[in-house]
Amino acid sequence: MKHKLNMHSVSSFITGKYFIFVLFILVFALFAILAPALCTSDSIRNILVNASLTAISGCGMTFAITLGGFDLSVGSIMALSTCVIAKLVPVIGIPAAILLAFAVSAVVGLLNGLIITKLKIQTFVATLATQVIIKGLALIYTGGLSVSIFSYTQLKLFSSARFLGIPLPVLITVVVYLVCQFLYNRCKFGVYLRAAGSNEKAARLSAVPVERITICAFIITALTSCLSGVITVSQVLTANASTGGSFALNAITVVVLGGTSLSGGSGFLGGSVVAAILIIIENGLTLLGYSDDIQRLVIGCILIASLTLKTFMSPLSRKEEVA
Repeated sequence: MKHKLNMHSVSSFITGKYFIFVLFILVFALFAILAPALCTSDSIRNILVNASLTAISGCGMTFAITLGGFDLSVGSIMALSTCVIAKLVPVIGIPAAILLAFAVSAVVGLLNGLIITKLKIQTFVATLATQVIIKGLALIYTGGLSVSIFSYTQLKLFSSARFLGIPLPVLITVVVYLVCQFLYNRCKFGVYLRAAGSNEKAARLSAVPVERITICAFIITALTSCLSGVITVSQVLTANASTGGSFALNAITVVVLGGTSLSGGSGFLGGSVVAAILIIIENGLTLLGYSDDIQRLVIGCILIASLTLKTFMSPLSRKEEVA
């Protein structure tokens, strides 16, 4: 009986949402041994800043996946937002350009939501289509060229400023996480979101405004992607339509790896943020001299291994509960 109880505890923990924390500790410990330079304060600070881009968008993507869908257009939204900022900063100034980028992104999120809810198109197909459309618009807007704003160094504050020694992108990530947690756990929006993701038909019968929740979720996803775009353009002071090529895949990866259910109805924002910090894998492999291809291969293998482990352990956990 004791053995069964222990096995049940282990399997429940592995299939549970806190598995990402165990994985994070194991990976960090491994690279702390293999690449000690990864554990310096400067290196950790850089890791957190780099992770903030994916973590912020991952928070928004958590809403979309909790709803039972995807948003493949987030990379194109990020690219478009950087292009809007770079093109408009010399014309209307930094604050107005950033606000307009958020407005454009909100409109894109609204359109995604309307296409999904009004035209009844699956989220994967709808956002795949808008991804292509948005990238095309960004290419037209920039003429297919990179736009540089190197003289506007004030924009650098979004990526280089610090408060009490903490980089501003990290603080922004914390604020986004707290706001999303409030929406998810403390507001009716979160209750409705989980209900719609668990069983849309039952949610409609329970008077849950599924269409409105869907639209809001995709607007949030678009806005968080735009915020990542603001940080990105502030880092490099240049923008082009090809930015964020693998951004959507990274955002989806951290959400799934973080413990959010692909079938919808259950999300874990904390897991999405921690999974984004697993970018230390890439930094660690770089310090060990491995190429970008090897880095992506390792990250993909870790994702598959963790999901496979959860898949095999879930039936075991259920069997032990029955026993």
